[in-house]
Amino acid sequence: MLTWSADHHQAQPAHASLRFGGGRNPDRGAVLRTSATAPLTRARFESGYTIETFIKLPDPFEGDHAFMGILSWEGRSGDAGKTSGWSPDEPTCSLNLSGERFLQFVVYPVDRDADPTSWSHALPVGRWTHVAVVNDGRRTVTYVDGSRIARNADEDSRGITTLGKRSHRRHPVRGGVRPGLLRLDRRHPHRGRRAAPRPVPHRRALGACPGSGR
Repeated sequence: MLTWSADHHQAQPAHASLRFGGGRNPDRGAVLRTSATAPLTRARFESGYTIETFIKLPDPFEGDHAFMGILSWEGRSGDAGKTSGWSPDEPTCSLNLSGERFLQFVVYPVDRDADPTSWSHALPVGRWTHVAVVNDGRRTVTYVDGSRIARNADEDSRGITTLGKRSHRRHPVRGGVRPGLLRLDRRHPHRGRRAAPRPVPHRRALGACPGSGR
């Protein structure tokens, strides 16, 4: 279900990717988790953060797909005392892809009971896509291939509510989704820029999955 490939986005620092295979009935897929003692499990990112990834969806993208997790934290929003969201069983932060290829970013901020949620257009298939989620400590903006998506959340959002548990990525998608890099950084280098964000330098990142060259 998890295979290595030399296929990659031309702008990513690592010239490799991982293919996550999966399916439904029964549900199955691949999962990568951080160490239980990694700094990422305790970080709250109250001064801002950048989540960056490159992904490639299979072509054709057909059949019955479940929601696919690109990045998620273990632990329930209900356990963090958050009650305003879609479900108390929802993770406190997750970057996902719907079965219709819409990108979703949902986060439960540190300082309020809310779940600001952003949705993109349908992502393309058969080619690499660059995704950046940038938070400046006040608001979150999601970019796809350098362009702001139309449905960014309007609510204030400071930090990520974490419960000291691991983060992970998993892709229960029929045909397999291919990520080339996933990185979460305390910096927010694109704050205040109107220009499209470029891939950030890969040094000093808090988290990076295999295939990132780290």
